[in-house]
Amino acid sequence: MADMGTDFNGLPDAGALTGAEVVAVQRGTGQDSTLRTTIAAILAMAGSGAKTGDTLVSARNPGAGWLRLGTVYSQSAYPDLYGLVGLIGDVPPGRNWVAQTPTTGITTAINDACWITERVAVAVGNNVVWRTTDGGVNWVQITVAGNLLAVSRVSSTVVIACGQNGVVLRSVDSGATWTAVSSGTTNSLRTITVFTASRIYLTGDSSTGRLSTDGGASFGAGTGAMADVRRTVRFSGSVAVAFTATGTSAVRTTDGGTTWTTITIPTLNNVRGACVFDELCAVASSSGGVIIRTIDAGVTWTTSTLSGVTNAPAGIVRTSAIAAVLVTSSGTSYCTFDAGASWTAIAATLTNATAAFAVEDSLAVAVGNGAQFRSLPEYSYDSGTQFITPSLAGIGAGLTGYIKA
Repeated sequence: MADMGTDFNGLPDAGALTGAEVVAVQRGTGQDSTLRTTIAAILAMAGSGAKTGDTLVSARNPGAGWLRLGTVYSQSAYPDLYGLVGLIGDVPPGRNWVAQTPTTGITTAINDACWITERVAVAVGNNVVWRTTDGGVNWVQITVAGNLLAVSRVSSTVVIACGQNGVVLRSVDSGATWTAVSSGTTNSLRTITVFTASRIYLTGDSSTGRLSTDGGASFGAGTGAMADVRRTVRFSGSVAVAFTATGTSAVRTTDGGTTWTTITIPTLNNVRGACVFDELCAVASSSGGVIIRTIDAGVTWTTSTLSGVTNAPAGIVRTSAIAAVLVTSSGTSYCTFDAGASWTAIAATLTNATAAFAVEDSLAVAVGNGAQFRSLPEYSYDSGTQFITPSLAGIGAGLTGYIKA
């Protein structure tokens, strides 16, 4: 990235930048998102040519009129920019929940749920898929064949579900329609591990493993010894850990499910949920509020216990890169905002909620038979008089994002 800022030291005197120095700028109006590849273009963008809402990545502060991204400012001090940006939540969903009664709600038992796009999600049960296209406000029932125990997003269009008697269903239109896929087994399939958009591993009873290398269009026998798996966490395109229902053993793969190695973990009793935060950190839960956590991609695990968590069905859903919610249908639920290092009890009781999904940093929804709860992002600042500028991912070391006010 080229050195940018008020003095522009380090830029070549003239001509086009090299490929490594290309500078991306984004018009706040959405009218111009082209790459600026000449010094003249960068100077124009950082100077009088910039419009309110334009963003710039710079090694130096561009000067007056530019504000840091991801920072709180007064609404009255920058009314034009506030009018463009509006209020942005900076605390992920998961702490506060409210009961919701959709016009068309879920009316059957739910075993699992997942989000597909920002507004589309599905929930699965016995011979049924429920689908929402408005972020969980309303649901449409889709009748299918099979008691579905798990569902997972492969891409914004491809979704895989599996369940009892080896049933596998696949959707290629974001859950609107479903087609049966032969799994090659009659054993119940309980987990779906999406290593890549093409490589998908199903696990289940009687040490069953089924592998797809074509995005779920077909499945063959999975190699390697598999325990009777109830939950999995996937750290990368090759690394995952699979948990049995009960015990002190799990299995870990570092080659996308080709081989699995037994590892020792703290005692889990009826494992209920698991989620991964990044390529090193993940958590899993079991009855009685037992939480185990890893920060080395599943090689070693530590344990803790959350009080008030009953044996009711529960799961863990990630709501941001560092936040997650432990959802229980009765008793106490918990949230974390430090990737599982500590947990805080949630005031609301999510009665009858048996599955949950989240759109990262946008919303979390817990659902069950006739029950639905919603949690939205919150503000750590005074939203009546202040606002926060947007954040920008992927900024390199020594560089800062700015926005034109």
